[in-house]
Amino acid sequence: VLPKTTRNRRRTICRRVLRRNLFGWRRDKSLVRFKLIQNDKKTRFVSKNIKTNQKMLELVHEKCFKRSVGIDVLKIYAIVMVVLTHCYAPSYVQMRLPELWIYNAVPIFLIIGSFLYSRKFVEMCAAANTLKEAYSVWLGKQNVKSFFKRIGIPYFCFMILQLIVLPLVGYAPFQEVLLNTIKGGMGPGGYYLVVYLQLFLLTPALNRLFNKSQIAAFALCFIVQLAVDCMMHYLSLNVSAIFTDINKYVSLRFLTFFICGIAIRNNYFKISNIIIDISILFGFLVSAVRHIDGLTGIYVIDSAFGIIQGLFWCGGIVCMVMKLLENCCKESKCVKFVAASTLHILLFQQLYFCCVGTARHIAYIDAPIALLGGMIAFIMHKQIANLSNKILVNRKDKK
Repeated sequence: VLPKTTRNRRRTICRRVLRRNLFGWRRDKSLVRFKLIQNDKKTRFVSKNIKTNQKMLELVHEKCFKRSVGIDVLKIYAIVMVVLTHCYAPSYVQMRLPELWIYNAVPIFLIIGSFLYSRKFVEMCAAANTLKEAYSVWLGKQNVKSFFKRIGIPYFCFMILQLIVLPLVGYAPFQEVLLNTIKGGMGPGGYYLVVYLQLFLLTPALNRLFNKSQIAAFALCFIVQLAVDCMMHYLSLNVSAIFTDINKYVSLRFLTFFICGIAIRNNYFKISNIIIDISILFGFLVSAVRHIDGLTGIYVIDSAFGIIQGLFWCGGIVCMVMKLLENCCKESKCVKFVAASTLHILLFQQLYFCCVGTARHIAYIDAPIALLGGMIAFIMHKQIANLSNKILVNRKDKK
C-alpha cells in the first residue's frame, strides 16, 4: 500500500517504481503495491485501500509497459547486417575492420536476447530461492509452450520448405538436406536458432551466477569461452575438420555476450554516457590493435582480443542506442513490423541463398529480396495464425 506522503515524495516513489518495472526488477513492497485490472481492453493500475493520483498511476503503467524502440532498431540493424554478411561472403574478410559493423550482428542479437530473457526470468522466478526452483518455474509448461510457439512454428514451416525446394533446385540431395534441417537448417546462419535455444536453457543458471558475483560471472564466462574456442580450433587442425562445424553450434563460444545482456538489464540506470563512450572507444582500439602486423598472431591472443573487442564494442553500441531512444514515446509502425519479422527474415534468407547457390551475390539485389521475402513470410504467418484462431473459436461456440 502506498504510504501517505507529500506530492513530491509520491513522484519520487512512482519514478522509482517505473525504473524497477521497466527492466523487470521486483517491486519494492514497502513503497507500493498495485493491483492490475483489465477493463475495456485497457489495463491500468489501481491502488489498494487508498486514494491516490490516478493519472500518476496510469503514467507509471504506460512507461513500464511501453515497447522499447531501441531494441527494435537494434534488431533491424542486426538482421540487415546478417543479410549483408551472407551477400558479401567470403569477400567481407578483405574489408576494413569488419568486426566493427558487419561481424557484430550475431553478438548484438544475443545481447538483446539475453537482456529480454533476463527481464522475463526476474518477473517469473523472483520468488525462487534455489537454482532448481528457478529451473522448475522457467521450464514450466506455459513458458516452454510460448517459446516453441514463437520460434518453433516458423522454424518447422521453413524446414519443410527446405526439404521440398532444395532437392528440386539441385542444391543438395534429400538426405543431406534432412540432416542439416535437424541441425538447425541448411544455408547461412543455420546455427543461430540452436544457439538461441541454448541461451533459453542457460538463462536461469547465468542469472543466478551473475546475482552472486558480477565480476566472477564475467571472468568465468570469458575463461570458458576462450578455452572452448581454443580447444575447438586445436581439434579442427589436429584431429578432424568436423570440429569446425561443431563449434558453430556450441553456445559456450558466446557466453560473454549472454552475460553482457544480463549485466545491462541489472545495471541499466547505473550506466552513464561516459561509461558507454569509453566502452565503444576501447572496443575500437582493440579492433585496431588486432589489425597491426606483428602484435598478434598467436591464436589464443587473437581469440582473447576478439572476445574483449566484441564485448566492449557491441555492449556499448547496445547501451548507446537504448539510451538515445528510451524517451521515444511514439514508435513507427514500420519499425515495429520489421523488428517483429526478424526471425522470418533469418529463415527466409537461409532458403533464398541456398536456391541462389554459389553464384556471386549482388548485394543491392539479393539483400532486398531476402528482407522483403522474410517480411512477406511474417505477414502470411500472422494471417494463417489469425484464421486458425477464428476457426477454433467458432468450433468452441458451436459446441
